[in-house]
Amino acid sequence: MARSQCDDEDTVYQIMSTTQYVVTPSKSGSGTQDMKPLRVLIISQAPSQWQSPLFRFLAREEGLELEVAFAAPTTPLDPEIGRVPAWGEYGLRDGFNYTDLRGRRSSLIGWAMATARRRDLDVVVLPGWGFALARTVLLATITSGKARRRTVIFTDATDFTERDTSRSHARGVVLRSLGRAGLHFGATGNAARTHLVGNGVSEQSIAVLPYAVDNDRIAADTAAWRLQRDALRTNIAGVDSPDSPIFLAVVKLIQREGPERVVRSFLSAASEYPSARLVLVGDGPDRSGIEQLCRELGGGRVILAGYQPYAELPRFYAATDWFVHLPELEPWGLSVNEAVASALPLLCSTRVGATQDLLEDGVNGILVGDGDLAARAGFHRALAMPRTAVGRMGAASVEISNRVHFRRWAEALRTLANH
Repeated sequence: MARSQCDDEDTVYQIMSTTQYVVTPSKSGSGTQDMKPLRVLIISQAPSQWQSPLFRFLAREEGLELEVAFAAPTTPLDPEIGRVPAWGEYGLRDGFNYTDLRGRRSSLIGWAMATARRRDLDVVVLPGWGFALARTVLLATITSGKARRRTVIFTDATDFTERDTSRSHARGVVLRSLGRAGLHFGATGNAARTHLVGNGVSEQSIAVLPYAVDNDRIAADTAAWRLQRDALRTNIAGVDSPDSPIFLAVVKLIQREGPERVVRSFLSAASEYPSARLVLVGDGPDRSGIEQLCRELGGGRVILAGYQPYAELPRFYAATDWFVHLPELEPWGLSVNEAVASALPLLCSTRVGATQDLLEDGVNGILVGDGDLAARAGFHRALAMPRTAVGRMGAASVEISNRVHFRRWAEALRTLANH
């Protein structure tokens, strides 16, 4: 046993020695220099386009010291589209301290046990239990009362996902047990919160840690591209008139995200609006079928822009008038965040989790029910709307986007530490 523990300490040291120390901007404010900083550890599967800017923001927050541990050093393949997302500079791991946790299983177990014993951490955010490192840390956490009380399980699970009775029951038992053991939950929004409460988790154990993109950066990039709006509309959608409504869907071309519904509903509703256009940004295994559908019914009114790197999306937000998302299932939908930050009104269905936080029907967009008829009615309503009303909805989207700004994470982390 002694030899095994020693080996674990050696392998933990090897992992910890891979920590990347990055120079971050100095934190201003002399009034808090003598206060103990809030120490936060966030465990993540891999760098992503929404988390990396969030980590940079938190690393600059006054009175907060952030550590990040990645289970994988690079972004994994997206199995739904068969490619690794191209995020460009948005996906870089700079501006915050991080550790790459690569090594044998014994190394990860040793690191998890050492983390559970650390007394300097105030909040530990754990991404559920969907991969090996997360499960290992969760098991190690359960052995310590202090570790349990500071641990937050981040979850985007909602009631949208169909589960059989036995699986739902087992999930409820696990969630209630973790809550009673003293762990907290970080819900991405109202849909995730409702799911947790429905499974018996106390509301006092739930904090909102929203899915959040870099609103400020996206808004600035989109605003810069809007200076070339007329040229963009011509190049992207082939329209010259500023009065021609252009709808944008950033969507994986797979059944779950409903690209066929978007195309059919748009073409049916827009038959009396010949200048209207639909732009689809995305790729996936159903691309050939969508291309054929557009050839047969579209008449050049549906533009397939293909897969676009993340940094290119503001160009499309700047050129279009509406953002559309009509999936069969979407627990959240980060593209909705990007659209509201870009001052676009939304046309989304109730099957999108983000709509419970980011869409107020008639205020910053149109909320429709599930199904083709509801989608078609939503397009009809949008096409008949005066441009002044569309502009007001876009402005309202910007205001609503503040609900999921990075600073909401900083506020929630401080609240959790007080708990």
